[in-house]
Amino acid sequence: MLRRLLILMPGLLASSVALLHLGCGDDGTRPLTADMSPTDRVDAGQSADMAQEPGADLGAPSPEDDGYPANPNTGFELDSAEGPAARSSCYRDDDTTLECTDVLCGELPVCCVGATREGCCAGTDRVPSTLIGGTDCTSIGCLGADARAFGVPGPSFDMGLVTGGDATGDGGVVFDTPVDLRNQSVVLEAVVAPPTADCDDGCFETVALAILREAPPSGETVLVQPMAALRYSGANDRMLLEAGGEILHRFTEAPAATWRFEATPEGTLRVLRDGTEVLSLPNRVVPGVVYAAIVGRTRNPSASGGEAAHLSRLSIRVDTCDIPTGWLRGAPLEFTEAPGPDIGRPSLLLGDPSLLAFDEGGALRLYRQSVSGRFDPVALTAPADVVRDPELVDPAAPWVLALGDDGAVLAGGLADLETAPVLTWSELVPGCDGCERSSPTTATAFSGDRVLLFLEDGYPRLHVASLDGAGYVEVPRLSAVIEELTRPSRDERLTGVSLVLRDSAWHLHATYARGTRSLVRLFVSEELVVWRALGQVFGPSGEGFDALQVWSFAVANGRDEGALRAVYRGSDGVDPTIGTTTRPAP
Repeated sequence: MLRRLLILMPGLLASSVALLHLGCGDDGTRPLTADMSPTDRVDAGQSADMAQEPGADLGAPSPEDDGYPANPNTGFELDSAEGPAARSSCYRDDDTTLECTDVLCGELPVCCVGATREGCCAGTDRVPSTLIGGTDCTSIGCLGADARAFGVPGPSFDMGLVTGGDATGDGGVVFDTPVDLRNQSVVLEAVVAPPTADCDDGCFETVALAILREAPPSGETVLVQPMAALRYSGANDRMLLEAGGEILHRFTEAPAATWRFEATPEGTLRVLRDGTEVLSLPNRVVPGVVYAAIVGRTRNPSASGGEAAHLSRLSIRVDTCDIPTGWLRGAPLEFTEAPGPDIGRPSLLLGDPSLLAFDEGGALRLYRQSVSGRFDPVALTAPADVVRDPELVDPAAPWVLALGDDGAVLAGGLADLETAPVLTWSELVPGCDGCERSSPTTATAFSGDRVLLFLEDGYPRLHVASLDGAGYVEVPRLSAVIEELTRPSRDERLTGVSLVLRDSAWHLHATYARGTRSLVRLFVSEELVVWRALGQVFGPSGEGFDALQVWSFAVANGRDEGALRAVYRGSDGVDPTIGTTTRPAP
């Protein structure tokens, strides 16, 4: 990062002030410190005292390029010792593109956004590897609380998992906890044992690792059409890959083996036999909510005796990945006293309880979430100043970032929040003469320092606090980088930004207006200089309260375990409504 900043920002600090101290003063914000820069040739995760003296010679880029940072003397230190240690080899020669396909870089947090690679996702064993039959697992209870038998006859377990079913219907086991392929991948792995009696063309004996669009009912004869399945076919005496009611592939490998069947958010189907990949087909399923299942039929009408096809071992794993297009359809927030139609940008702060803020006609409104899930108004003692576009910050000691009526960027300290809340304002960035500011947003860097971003006349402006504590100072070169990054198309305009740092990756959600409609795009970065554009990640639903617009999309500060949450103003063309949405994330 530091070598790239040296290229992009020559003379930045010499012509300005030493930047990177954001402070904890009377305004309730946390002061910046500059003690963040590794010494030469020291791994960025090992040294505790890595500060550069003020006015130190910035020097030339390091000739050796096999570590991070490439040059610790640039003086710009948004990444601290605790930040991600990306190798400079993860960037192409022009230092403008992150090379996420590099084997050494693919698991960087910024490369894992939108990826389902191993190491990028958080996994859960829905069914740990389980031996079935004999003295091992002999009932459906062995497969977990959400396992449920279906079909007539139903499955049996004495000699392994035999699906049941007959010539008229299917049997098996379905797992009622759904898998959302928009953000999750599912892996079913089993040891397949073919029937011991011979099969001919009339044999309907099958057993399949399957994913279903709907969970079949219990206690009745059912016909199951999997969305996708890896199926042993007795008539063919081989494994088949199926999707959409069609056979996609017939495997020539012997069916008696350990088979692994995987479906990913990209719609890819992968098949491994005894640990070796034998097939990978992209774009074969449409991501959505699915159910893992074991599906099949027994018996073989042409055989006399013998054991049915069965599974002697089974495991099911679900991996949750950071897939930015996986935001769920939004829902309106519920209030005990609904706000009026003149609402501005909302902000949600997750905590106990969660807080919601927005401006209504230039007046700050604060709400607290009750145990019922509804938001109750909070009687707030505050100056009568006009404020716009508030953002709630810091779950541990909440404060408010907002704009004054002259465009000044303000920090509002909240006191006595549990008893008689009081809000006092202090100025972070002075007002501007004749300019129009909107959408202030702040995020905490790896070091604990804050970065401030807002729109000025529709263009992004990035600030950090000056070393002397005299307010925030713009970093023009970084403003230019983000301005170019978020540049709208000819028929669009940029209306809002939301910046968060999550798991060592900066997430910048940008809202664009196009005529009467709007959309949200996502950009991610390791260090605010080199970015990955992930494209559109959220938009109007086409019906309901957010049919046309999703304005002021903002990711909530604080954290839901295993999920991201956001709020926005939705509109059906009449009145705006505050909506919320979530997406799973590791």
